[in-house]
Amino acid sequence: MLDHIEIYVSSLDNSFQFWSPILEKIGYGLSSRWETGFTLANGKDAYLTFVQVAEEHGSRPYHRCGVGLNHIAFQVES
Repeated sequence: MLDHIEIYVSSLDNSFQFWSPILEKIGYGLSSRWETGFTLANGKDAYLTFVQVAEEHGSRPYHRCGVGLNHIAFQVES
């Protein structure tokens, strides 16, 4: 089962303004917010976390912590 998706973004404010209204239409809302990120969740399914990319990773052609998908996490029973 999908647990969460974490996406690094170039503009936290722009990402919040873009994604919040879209995901609100399918039942997601602000779950938590901190200085460098926010999480949108619906309390039932996987949640989405958006994180401001660190300055040192923002201009690299590719870096795990650069702009884009950071990771997808699945939850399984042991």
